Amino acid sequence: MSMIQIKILAASALVAFSSVTFADRFPDEIRDAANTYNCKKIEKIYNNQVEVIHDFIYENKKNKSFIFWCESNDNLREYLLIKKSISNKKTNTKCPEVIYKTTGFPQGLTITEKTVNLLDYYFVDDKKKGPDIIVKNASIIVDGDDSLSTNFICYKGRYLFNSYH
Repeated sequence: MSMIQIKILAASALVAFSSVTFADRFPDEIRDAANTYNCKKIEKIYNNQVEVIHDFIYENKKNKSFIFWCESNDNLREYLLIKKSISNKKTNTKCPEVIYKTTGFPQGLTITEKTVNLLDYYFVDDKKKGPDIIVKNASIIVDGDDSLSTNFICYKGRYLFNSYH
């Protein structure tokens, strides 16, 4: 094989790879859940370059759930943050699967555990301040990083949030 043939073959492989959509990179169970909410994997493009964000995360093996951002197919630039349980286990503190809807671009997901006072949070559904209750080892869903983040917590069937700058 000549050097020219190798370069053409490499260029063809690169074109074939770049034609794979980001939706194809969602794991099957996340892609199926996204289809349930009529949304797709997010693509963020600047100057013809795609920026990849950490748009899904598995919570842990014990909870058997995952959390992901997706872009609505119905509304231009509307993003949904969704938590989906893999198991059928029901809990009395179960929050809705759709955590949050926004037109602001998601920044990436992490999960952390810490002790929080819900008084520092607001309910997602009605924006009222949370109760003065300390929650130890709370599972916090974080969208963002150390400089700017929005944190979400499930409490008694409702999500609360706060933002840090």
